[in-house]
Parts: sequence; structure tokens; C-alpha cells
Amino acid sequence: MGEICGRFFNAEGQECDTPWRDRVVGIELEQLRTIPQVIGIVAGSNRSRAIAAAISGGLLKSLIIDEGGANALPFPSFAAGHSTAPASTNPKSRSGSVTAAAAALS
Repeated sequence: MGEICGRFFNAEGQECDTPWRDRVVGIELEQLRTIPQVIGIVAGSNRSRAIAAAISGGLLKSLIIDEGGANALPFPSFAAGHSTAPASTNPKSRSGSVTAAAAALS
């Protein structure tokens, strides 16, 4: 479903049993859940299922995502534009079609 810090997780946000699980040098997902502020940074709508699984599994506390990705999430508050705020209002951005947004997930 998705990967964070070299750890693969399923649709419920639980770590998958893979051949690489015991070979990863990095934080375990259970440890990641205990960190007060974990921020995911994502671009693109093709990652919406993995983002939803990470949120549902308690792996992310905040999310920075582009507009297309936010609209693809299966959460009504993201699709409706609620709980989001512009991360930047830089007038020199290349185009106005992709708006970065930050949303607190807690």
C-alpha cells in the first residue's frame, strides 16, 4: 500500500511482513506513532490510497500536499477544502494551478 522510512505498510497502516522488514535501518512504525509531530509531504493524486492508510494508521500528524492530491483523498474535509490553509502565497511560483496546502490531521 505505502512506505514510510523504508517500512512498508498495508491499508490499515500496519507494517507488512516483507523480506526487508528486518534489514531496514530506520525508525519502526510503532516508534513513529509516538512522535508528537510527524509531517508527510506529498505531491500527486496517485498516492491518495497510501496517504489515507498512513493517516488511518496514525503514522502522520500533519500533511503538506498539493491541490490535486488533496482532492483525491477519500476524506470529505479534504475534498471540500476544509481544514486546509495555504502553506505559501509566493507570487513567483511557476503556475497558480497547484496550490500547496498544509492540514493538521489531529
